[in-house]
Amino acid sequence: MAISYSTSASSVASGVTSTGLSITTVSGNTRLIAAAKTEGSNGITVTATFNSVSMTQVTTLELGNSGGTYHKLHVFELINPSIGAYSVSFSFSGNINVSLVAASYTGDDTSRSITNFTSNTGRTISHTSINGWAILLAGSANTGGGDDTMTASTNSTLRVASGNTGNKGISGLFDSNAQVNGVYAMSYDSSGAINGGVVVTIPIQISTEQNDVQSITDIYSSDVDATYSDNLTISENISSPTWANARKNTKTITNQQKS
Repeated sequence: MAISYSTSASSVASGVTSTGLSITTVSGNTRLIAAAKTEGSNGITVTATFNSVSMTQVTTLELGNSGGTYHKLHVFELINPSIGAYSVSFSFSGNINVSLVAASYTGDDTSRSITNFTSNTGRTISHTSINGWAILLAGSANTGGGDDTMTASTNSTLRVASGNTGNKGISGLFDSNAQVNGVYAMSYDSSGAINGGVVVTIPIQISTEQNDVQSITDIYSSDVDATYSDNLTISENISSPTWANARKNTKTITNQQKS
């Protein structure tokens, strides 16, 4: 089953210790990705839930600081989320301004959590993806200027961008819109001087079982028109994830003439 984008949502809030966004997941959704771009003092921790189920934090990236305000990007995931209209709820250990984005996807490998990711400051993040869709969670802040904006650039399809916080902070979620494998650089454009992003891979499904079957028939006909057949079947069974990097065995079998 191929991976596909499904739904997305965004929200902003200022001076809060908890907030959230509402997103509608649909039948077949297998993974929910969310990010919170926070602006506050250093050391503030973040947790997230969806329909009261804890989401797993993938990573946190510090984008920079301005006048003692730290700008950070916190990325979360949830495998097999509840289906319906529910809230992604965030809690913070201190008062912050925050911009939120989230998106749901269908058809990825739910037996594997996100472990393949790259985070960096700047608007281009080069990532080595391992057989899956690349998702870019981005954060930017146009401190001291007007409203920040965020648009797609190289190898990126914009799914959702938030509004601006009081500190002119914004977040966005982009994806590759296709399966990628190997080095893959994703870029976005923004007007903020503080910026960065995290690229994660949501993995494709690998068949749980691969059968390699070879059938050989050896036929011997006698002078009296009697026919004898030897049938040999060789089966090679390899279960994932071994199959992804396995080589098929090749065997040559010679049948001897019957006496």
